[in-house]
Amino acid sequence: MDWIFDHFQIVLIVALAFASWVKSRRDAKQAEREAREAGELPDEEEIFGPYETWQPEPMTNQPPPVPSQSARNTFPAQEPVPDRELERQNALREKLRQIREAKTITTGNAAATRERANAKGKAPVVVTASLRGMLRNRSELRKAVITREVLGTPVGLR
Repeated sequence: MDWIFDHFQIVLIVALAFASWVKSRRDAKQAEREAREAGELPDEEEIFGPYETWQPEPMTNQPPPVPSQSARNTFPAQEPVPDRELERQNALREKLRQIREAKTITTGNAAATRERANAKGKAPVVVTASLRGMLRNRSELRKAVITREVLGTPVGLR
């Protein structure tokens, strides 16, 4: 309430602006009403037509019409596929078959991998199975410590 009394000039200006806007709207509507009565402006019904209420169409219990026999059997004609396209598809099919065969040959179990390595002349890597055996080997122990340092929690967070 103190703000209103402290800023009375602002409140007065806003009130006068609002009052003049309301007066101009009222004068415009009065002038429009007088122009309609004088016949200078058409009525709203003349512009938009009389107001009508919407009525839904009456429901009928008839099924939709059945399409004719000729319309049912009509399919769009299929264009013949060019020979080049068939040749390309056959070539792709053959290439896919070769890739699948190569995949079945190159993949397999551990025994197949060892056989392939022996066939190439490479000796298979011996994998130590027990943890105790790994800890007896100095190089394996060093690798374990380094791996723990790299993958473990940082020293600053311990």
